[in-house]
Amino acid sequence: MVEAKVDQAGPGQAEQDQFKSLYIWDRVFGLLSLCIWFAGIALVGYCTIALPIQYSSGQTTSISYLIEIVGAFDLHIWVSYSAAAAFGFLWNKERKLRKMAVRREHARVEKLEKEKDPNRTSSYLEE
Repeated sequence: MVEAKVDQAGPGQAEQDQFKSLYIWDRVFGLLSLCIWFAGIALVGYCTIALPIQYSSGQTTSISYLIEIVGAFDLHIWVSYSAAAAFGFLWNKERKLRKMAVRREHARVEKLEKEKDPNRTSSYLEE
């Protein structure tokens, strides 16, 4: 039996070093990109949250006016009343849908019972 030699020459040492160098540079730029991204988020957060609070501390601002208006209208009471009315409306709507479904299914069950046994009386389901 003769075995054929297959030349499986892999990458040489110079090519391996080149791939390692390329991989290292890729990881360095990936890390640098991630650091720049987080620094940008931190800068935006600082400019939009911390600086306005620092500059407006102790001064009358539009937010303080808004808080006074909301407090004067007792908005917390109106929100709770609106939520209660909305849930009452949704409960009533669901109740009507449930009754329609029971009525529809009752008619279907009654029809199937009559098809199977014409002398059978229905189970007379209640809503």
